[in-house]
Amino acid sequence: MNNRHQRRRFRHEATHATLTTFLCEPTDPALATVPLLQRASRHWLDMLAVRVRHCIVCNVWIVGEQDVGALLMSMPDIAKPVSVGSAAICRSCWSSDLPLDALERACATVLSTVVPNGSFEPMDMRR
Repeated sequence: MNNRHQRRRFRHEATHATLTTFLCEPTDPALATVPLLQRASRHWLDMLAVRVRHCIVCNVWIVGEQDVGALLMSMPDIAKPVSVGSAAICRSCWSSDLPLDALERACATVLSTVVPNGSFEPMDMRR
């Protein structure tokens, strides 16, 4: 999301619905099956040329697409979502085989800014 209006809309939609989250590599072919996620992923990566981001696990700067190991994307679980929240895990953290609970804690911390006291439903996560 790149402007205040989009962030407000996402927060409004998210507080009135469950968030569906995705943690995947930006090259994951499954993104093509959800065009909204594919566009959000591409936009987030393209914006690295304008705005440096940081890893949600170790806080290192992510300055280019080559530094991204995985994207955390979330969208409201509503009939026709139009917004996606995005954050990233650096390539170093993603490839270091961190325990699943460490990744989950980092993701939960980021998502808590949108859904305070939210929690993940149990799910089999495949990396």
